[in-house]
Amino acid sequence: MVKPSDGVSCSAVQIVDSEESFKSATRRVREVSSLPYFLVQDYMEGDSASVSLLSNGKTAIPLSLNQQNISTENGTINYNGGKVPMTHPLEKEAKNVAKKAVESISGLKGYVGVDMILDDDEVYLVEINSRITTPYVALRNMLNFNLGEAIVQSAQGKLPGEFTLEREIEIQKKGNRLNLNVIS
Repeated sequence: MVKPSDGVSCSAVQIVDSEESFKSATRRVREVSSLPYFLVQDYMEGDSASVSLLSNGKTAIPLSLNQQNISTENGTINYNGGKVPMTHPLEKEAKNVAKKAVESISGLKGYVGVDMILDDDEVYLVEINSRITTPYVALRNMLNFNLGEAIVQSAQGKLPGEFTLEREIEIQKKGNRLNLNVIS
């Protein structure tokens, strides 16, 4: 796979399988990225997911495992939304991997999203996004505390205690718009 180093929502992420598709992918990345470099990663089969966390620079707490609705068309990967929270047999392990990954980066504070691929028995870490990610728009409506305030507090060193997710929300991405649909 070829993807921009500064991308969001699968912008210009492409599967390459030849020299020609690699050249085409790098041209597309240059059109959307302001950086002079890009990422090349192995393509992994499995369920696309992310974990949303809050970190105070030392300790991270996973808020939710999130489903990513990904489609592939002519080698281009598209992000179409997802569901928060996601139920998966590897949920506990995925949250643990994300927690350890975020805690391994000293000083990383605030909201963090960790993208991953889950297959039948493995969790593959794809990337760490040290910024607000799409599931935030659902989580701010689901948590029993003010997520914006908690992000500021976590950057100041204080993490929330016990919390609950109060519903399930589906996120649908249409163009540049996100639509939320409360499932339960």
